[in-house]
Amino acid sequence: MAITPELKDRYQKNPQALLDEVASFMVGASMLTTVRDRTAIIEISGLIFPYKIQRLNLDLQAALNNPSIDNIILNVDSGGGYVAGVHEFANSLAESTKPVMAYVKGIGASAAYWIAAAADEIILDATAMVGSIGVVATFFDWKGYDEKIGLKEIEIVNSDSPLKRVDVTTDEGKQIIQKQLDDLAAVFFGDIANFKGISTDDVAAWKGNTFVGEESVKAGLADSTGSLEGLLTMLNGEESMSNTTAVQPKEITKAYLQEHCKAVFDEILADGVTQGAKTAAENERARIAALDSINVHGSEAAKAIVKAAKEDGEKTAESVALEVLGAIETPNPKGGTSEEDIQADSPDGVGSNAEGDGDDKELAALVSGAVAQTNQRRGAK
Repeated sequence: MAITPELKDRYQKNPQALLDEVASFMVGASMLTTVRDRTAIIEISGLIFPYKIQRLNLDLQAALNNPSIDNIILNVDSGGGYVAGVHEFANSLAESTKPVMAYVKGIGASAAYWIAAAADEIILDATAMVGSIGVVATFFDWKGYDEKIGLKEIEIVNSDSPLKRVDVTTDEGKQIIQKQLDDLAAVFFGDIANFKGISTDDVAAWKGNTFVGEESVKAGLADSTGSLEGLLTMLNGEESMSNTTAVQPKEITKAYLQEHCKAVFDEILADGVTQGAKTAAENERARIAALDSINVHGSEAAKAIVKAAKEDGEKTAESVALEVLGAIETPNPKGGTSEEDIQADSPDGVGSNAEGDGDDKELAALVSGAVAQTNQRRGAK
């Protein structure tokens, strides 16, 4: 979650609003899950990436915690994605206290198959494809292009970390990346072997191939072909077409989110409090300074107005200046309160045409505006 300046500014006055808003989004209806009678259908489609895994985890926990849900179906159509979080989520599925079935309607490859394999059974459409078990890393060599446009990148790494930036164009660099991929694949193969009750050699024998429909069943990657509706009928009975609703994971509370997203919330909330306090203090100092600059002409009533405004914490210098003018009631020959009268008593040229700093000029304009408004109210010509 990016902590942007806009985000900080938005919540600096009420940082708790961030938690409330995110919680209401996460606690509300899920975008990834629907319920058909007693079965939750969790959608696993498109590119798999860390944020989607977080949402899938929330949906899984909501389904597990909901006493009205007896079964879970993973509705899979994904070519895979990032490794991060997949191992953890797949093992959470494998440890589910409720039956989990995977239905592959299009493709269940790579990371998507890693997840689907954790289900009790995999059912797929006759045209669906599963497999592609393995790990891939892609690099681009831009040197030729950079030279063509006259761009040269210079990167310096600290002396003790020479392998922080591996040159994959060298044999040594390729060997290092190869080892990393093999280590990741070992975890992948191990999970598939554990989920399917086979050996890692059996997994390796598939050589990362992708199989279609019945061929995937013959190869041992899937359990049978079928349809989603057929699977729902099997799980729910003849009433499976009724009562389709969005899942409401109310069990995912604000406390749950704060616990599981603590690092992000703490940083944003703490920053919001700090920034909010700093801004509020600066604004209050400026307000008090402006109030102190108002000339009360020795009037006790006017002094009381200024004092009360300081304690009030909300009144602006402009509104208080109008109140002060009303309390002073200094008539001029034209029947109004003259700006010259105020200027004559103003210290340091405040409210006059004397040269002053920016604050003096700003206050002068403020007082002039207040005088004009007061005279207008009194009908001065």
